[in-house]
Amino acid sequence: MSLLSVRDLKVRFETRRSTIYAVNGISFDLEPGDTLGIVGESGCGKSVASLGMLGILPKTARIEGRVMFDDRDLVQLSDSQLRSVRGKDIAMIFQDPMTSLNPVLKIGRQLTESLRKHLGMDKAAAREEAVRLLDQVGIPDASERFSDYPHQFSGGMRQRVMIAMALSCNPKLVLADEITTALDVTIQAQILELLRELARDSNTAFILITHDLGIVARMTQRVHVMYAGQIVEKASTADLFANPRMPYTWGLLGSIPRLDAVRQQRLVPIEGLPPDLVSPPSGCRFQPRCRYRRDICREQEPPLARPVQTEEDHEARCWGTQNVPNGGWLIGIDWRRGSAGPDLSGAVVREVSAVSRSDGDVSPAAPASD
Repeated sequence: MSLLSVRDLKVRFETRRSTIYAVNGISFDLEPGDTLGIVGESGCGKSVASLGMLGILPKTARIEGRVMFDDRDLVQLSDSQLRSVRGKDIAMIFQDPMTSLNPVLKIGRQLTESLRKHLGMDKAAAREEAVRLLDQVGIPDASERFSDYPHQFSGGMRQRVMIAMALSCNPKLVLADEITTALDVTIQAQILELLRELARDSNTAFILITHDLGIVARMTQRVHVMYAGQIVEKASTADLFANPRMPYTWGLLGSIPRLDAVRQQRLVPIEGLPPDLVSPPSGCRFQPRCRYRRDICREQEPPLARPVQTEEDHEARCWGTQNVPNGGWLIGIDWRRGSAGPDLSGAVVREVSAVSRSDGDVSPAAPASD
């Protein structure tokens, strides 16, 4: 049985002038001890989805769908019921620790609060455990820093304090939002190893929300790629990196440097900007920025379905990689070189080359065949 089951989660923000559709019907399952990576550009809905699951969005937010955790639908729980879940069973590590920590309370007070509330520890036991947690996440002189205020810590050390707070009650699930952004590479490695040990020894599940595809490759079993409030590709980590089937995922992978790349080879950015979620584009939401788009991409929204030549649990939201009428023109294309594989005809190679030289439109004619 799944630890977390999310079905058709939607989050929208009502304003006086318009409605912002921040998350549009995402669904996934998470087993105990699993680690899921959620990646995508800023503004694609990653953080809003995690905050919506925990019910900590502003009152202007409207949340729909189901978020089943331990046989309880978190969307239907009251604020008081959610407070008993947050911190104890589900912990959140926020992206900006300076705005998440109370600036007028000492670090020790903030750490021991959850230990005393959720675990029933007395003051002495809570202090001892808090010092141990600070030492575990790499805070030097933990017993002395216990009495310091947040402003006396560096950004990276505040992030480590947030991680210690999240792990303090041995939660079943941790939502980690860009937890390594402010950490140097040495501490980053220590923290990631700590999370790996927790997943292995305590059967804690993690959802890692990050821009860092290196962390995703190292830490996760599965990856969900989000764009404009939707999941546009989901797969096992190994299969996603080896065999991506969504042009947006190609763009993300093509935007990072590779050790095996040709010397001085330029990175290829994704052109354009994410869409306005007040009035998203028709059809595929990525099509205004996709150089492989065709008429069907503008007219019909592609479902999240299994592309050709992928594993059973691999899904992508792209007409070009699905074997459907008027689709499938990207099947067999080697996205790394922008050319077709050896099994495709020269006509397809010429078509892909024409795409790279054009302004982004592809002829609506049917894909070439042998």
